[in-house]
Amino acid sequence: MTRLDLYVSREIVRYFFILLFVVVVIFVVVDYLSNADRFFAAGLSGYRSIYYVLMKLPREIIQILPLCFFLSILAALGLVNRSNELIALKGGGIGPALLLRPVFGGALFISVFGLLLADTISPMAAAEVNSIRYGELRPGAVHVQRKENIRIRKDQYFIYINEVHLDDERLEGIRIHELSRDGFFPVRRIIAQSGSFVAEGWMLEGVVEQVLDAEDGVFSVQSYPVFAFDLGLNLSDFESIRSAANEMGIRELWHYINKIEKQGYDVTGYRVDFFGKTAFPFASLALCFLAVLISLRPSMKSNMALGMGYGIGIAFMYWICYSFSMSLGYGGVLPAVFAAWMPNCLFAALGIYGLLGLD
Repeated sequence: MTRLDLYVSREIVRYFFILLFVVVVIFVVVDYLSNADRFFAAGLSGYRSIYYVLMKLPREIIQILPLCFFLSILAALGLVNRSNELIALKGGGIGPALLLRPVFGGALFISVFGLLLADTISPMAAAEVNSIRYGELRPGAVHVQRKENIRIRKDQYFIYINEVHLDDERLEGIRIHELSRDGFFPVRRIIAQSGSFVAEGWMLEGVVEQVLDAEDGVFSVQSYPVFAFDLGLNLSDFESIRSAANEMGIRELWHYINKIEKQGYDVTGYRVDFFGKTAFPFASLALCFLAVLISLRPSMKSNMALGMGYGIGIAFMYWICYSFSMSLGYGGVLPAVFAAWMPNCLFAALGIYGLLGLD
């Protein structure tokens, strides 16, 4: 590593940690204050409240690592450009291309670090967050962790759901067992092919109901094309399914996808989550080319604030593109791997194309 590489790397690292520290502090303060009323209402201690907020940090750090690294490149190389150090480098026969070496190395390190964080610490922290959220902040809430083979105990009911489709607000393969008040004997059984969430509860379809006659102990059977049933469970009780993938590391999620796919379940959402976990950490690598391109432009020398504004705008556009692409993946419009990696490939290509014309 040359002295130039060390100098550029040191400047980037310095600004990177400053930005990361500022963003983390702002997140902790804002998140704590925005949830303070929930903490007080649930009687959560100060230690548990802080612990809950800190356990959110690994996932948030994965989200902000690319942005912090992107802005640190703009700050470090922008100052190199503004202080005429770039002209001195050109005078010494050193082209701007050599500045890519420490930037590319740092981006690769940040990407691999984010990938390891997503596979190890982040899932464990997410499990702790969900445990506090559904166990202490919402003690009466139902914590559903999977969208298939769901088993729930609600009062005197045992409920089995084959699969939940949150986007369509539908349930498939429903079996409900109602026990007697002492909780020992089944007195009613409802089997439904499917159901949907409505304001009054669940609207079941293709229903067979078995009810125990208390006098002769025989079950009577009746069929209904539709059947309204209210268990006190609505769509919001199943929203925790969306965060289930956050509690699994990359390798664990891959094994889980293979397992439930063999059982015949739809794995589109899980597959998009898997490729999203592997693609997003490499946003640092995809955006570093654009960061170098912006920071070395002549306009950055006279108006650095404008260049930083361009950088924030590009980072915002990347986030919009990534979110939109992932939505298309969840909807089955795009293949999962393409939906997750397309923003990285697009922005990396734009950055490389711009650098090819850089003098």
